[in-house]
Amino acid sequence: MLSVGVYSDATGNLISESLYFNPMYILPKLCELSLEANIDKLIWFAGERNDIADIMQNLDLFVLPSIKECISNTILKDMTTELSVIATDVGGNPELVIHNQTGYLVQKQNPTAMADRSL
Repeated sequence: MLSVGVYSDATGNLISESLYFNPMYILPKLCELSLEANIDKLIWFAGERNDIADIMQNLDLFVLPSIKECISNTILKDMTTELSVIATDVGGNPELVIHNQTGYLVQKQNPTAMADRSL
């Protein structure tokens, strides 16, 4: 199972909320949506991988746009790579990310704030 976060279009309209799904079922639809939105060159659907830690070592930034969260295992894994973190201020994220010290927290469902922090 895979988890997909919020995706909104350029005007901020919510396209999908966080949901759990079988990637074999939804991946074709996600590819289709990325083509329709003309963002297919910006997205990499990596699929199931065993080398996530290696991949994360080559990233510049880790972004977690959760609407709801408990304690994020992805932030915990990110902390081992020392990547910069931008996460929404929900659930246990503020316990893991100290705003302006170990990363940045932004209001949930605010793609503009998320994008601004990413620059």
